[in-house]
Amino acid sequence: MRDLTYPTTYWQGGASWSAAETWHTAAGKSVWTLGAPQWTDNTTYQIRIMATDIAGNEEVPGPVQINLFKFDNTRPTSRVSYPVGGAYYDAIGTLSGTANDTFSGVASVKVVIKKLGTGGGYYDGAGG
Repeated sequence: MRDLTYPTTYWQGGASWSAAETWHTAAGKSVWTLGAPQWTDNTTYQIRIMATDIAGNEEVPGPVQINLFKFDNTRPTSRVSYPVGGAYYDAIGTLSGTANDTFSGVASVKVVIKKLGTGGGYYDGAGG
C-alpha cells in the first residue's frame, strides 16, 4: 500500500508509514482480507497485490493487480445565493446557489423548500 501524495511512502502496518516497500500477508487464500490503515482525507492511494502458490511461484504484479483509489471524507459545502435571505420579493422564477467540493467534486445538489406559518408544508416540485 502506497500513499501517492508522498510517492515513496509505504504502509508498514498500524499507523506507521515509511520509504521502505513492505508486503503484508493477507488472511485467506482464494478469497483474502487485510486490515486497513488509518486513511488520510484528500489522499490518493495505490494498492498492489501478488499471489504466491504452494510451489513458491510468485505472480508478477501487472495492471489488474494494481488499484488506485482516492479517500475523501470531507463534506461538500453549499450556499443559496438567490433569493437573498431576509429580502422581500413579488416574483421568483429561479433559485440559485453554489456547491463545492475541493477533492472529489460535487455529485449532486438537492433543495427542499418549506413554507413557514399557517398552512405550512413542503414544496413537492409540482406546484403544491
